[in-house]
Amino acid sequence: MPMGALPQSIPRTPGSPSSSTGAVADDSAPASPPPAEHFESTRHASLEAHHGSMDEVKDGFVVVDPPRRVTIAEETPATLPSNAGDGDVVMQDSGSQEKKPGQNPPPLPPRKKATEGGMMFGKQHDVSECMDNCMFQIEAAMKFGMEKSGITSGDPESSVVKRLFYGKMRQRITVLPGAGPSSVHSTSSIHEKEDLFSQLLVNVDDEGYDLYDGISGRFDDNIDFEGKQAHMDTSIVDLPPILQVQLQRVQFNRETLEAYKSNAYVKFGESLFMDRFLAQADPQKKARSKEIERKLRSCRERLSELTKGTGIPYDKALTNTYNLITHQNLFPLDADLLHDLETESELLKAELAQCREEAASLKAALEDLWKDSRNVEYELSSVFIHRGSSPSFGHYFFYARDLPDNPDKWLKYNDQDVASVPKAEVLADTTGSTANPYLLVFARKGANVIDIIHRANPEGHDVDMFEL
Repeated sequence: MPMGALPQSIPRTPGSPSSSTGAVADDSAPASPPPAEHFESTRHASLEAHHGSMDEVKDGFVVVDPPRRVTIAEETPATLPSNAGDGDVVMQDSGSQEKKPGQNPPPLPPRKKATEGGMMFGKQHDVSECMDNCMFQIEAAMKFGMEKSGITSGDPESSVVKRLFYGKMRQRITVLPGAGPSSVHSTSSIHEKEDLFSQLLVNVDDEGYDLYDGISGRFDDNIDFEGKQAHMDTSIVDLPPILQVQLQRVQFNRETLEAYKSNAYVKFGESLFMDRFLAQADPQKKARSKEIERKLRSCRERLSELTKGTGIPYDKALTNTYNLITHQNLFPLDADLLHDLETESELLKAELAQCREEAASLKAALEDLWKDSRNVEYELSSVFIHRGSSPSFGHYFFYARDLPDNPDKWLKYNDQDVASVPKAEVLADTTGSTANPYLLVFARKGANVIDIIHRANPEGHDVDMFEL
């Protein structure tokens, strides 16, 4: 009961009608303090409101049971009185309140999305999402068929999809020195695990990289691990017969805080040798390779820093500034400023030339190190292309290689149109174009896991899918 002026109330008599509070407020009553019996009457009315049960009526007052302690574990009554007349507010369970006019109901818990575990037709998917969805649907259908036939599907070896598309990768994470109290190279600072993978992820940001550079960048990296700087070394324990390489072209601009598509060209060929990425590769070669790769990565990062700048490359900014000052007539020329601009521009050009030469030399040394390691060969079987300048929209088509009979023949699948195209078109340098590879699919040479769809085309013309 709040302290302050108390409302005038009338004690309830045995014959009086029932009410929600047992008290009536009189706004016209004088402000003088009520008699002592009023306090008792109001107290009993409030107790009745809270408990809602009476033992007896005595001398015009209601006698109720002593208040009962309610613990959190006890069930809350379905309804409780509101005590509108005495100023007290009874807290009610939101689930038991009746809906009042203009009052919104409490929010419903989130429903399970209908897309989980189901194929969504008409929904725009990234090419890798589409592949994952297709593999999941195929595996689920085959698992259902195996169970109906009484074949156990608990063993990963029993899944055709996993045998074809999934490999095993080992990650070794080591906390760097000075990164925390457990930074010494002890057992607790080294974490190792093995996971299945269906795609190798390659970050696509800058020009001048090939597929080996992209894969190496994800296999040797510094990361944040449990709030500490750590080094992650990745190697492949087991390779799948069909290897998918996803080129991650969706990048994030930290200045504009927007996602964008990188159209950088990533060089790849018809063959990919995976020896250097295996866990069982020559340890001495791997150590030397990582040393060269780190130097190459550092050199390329410097090149990127000098050529990108903020909005315009530094070399172009210096040249444009020098030309603007020398050709204007608004104020006198500053000889010292012109000299500094010219000198800085020459120094920048010299450093760029040195970095490019060093990067080319390191790349050549790296490829020379692995030139004899060509036992694990994969053949390029298909290339998925995204055409468009934005990661949010565009058009997909893909190239398929006529394996195993005609490895030099490529077919282009673009909606309902199928056409034979030269190999040069598939492997072309896409610099300056918005049609770029998003997904590369390789098949292990000699595994006989690719057999292109056979279609009769006696006239030798392009095939229209609607005519098949």
